[in-house]
Amino acid sequence: MIRGYFDDMELMIRNISKILVKDAKCYIVVANSGYKGILVPTDLLLADIAVRYGFNVCNIYHARKIRSSSQQMHILANDYDNLMRESVIELQLNNNI
Repeated sequence: MIRGYFDDMELMIRNISKILVKDAKCYIVVANSGYKGILVPTDLLLADIAVRYGFNVCNIYHARKIRSSSQQMHILANDYDNLMRESVIELQLNNNI
């Protein structure tokens, strides 16, 4: 499930990189998540993918804290406050690939 999400998001980022003009900005709103006791830093992983497609990461804004399911909250208790967040990734296209 997680692999499919990131495959789809990579395709979306690649397609956006093909249609934006140089120096155009793009904003992606995402939420981090926990899956089977493992925190998934979605914002950081998508930022890394965007760099591979010619984007500069201008900023990652932490928009708000989020809650996971009660089962995940129990498993993720130690890192929950810092990593469960909704973020806005600000990207700027450096060059078209």
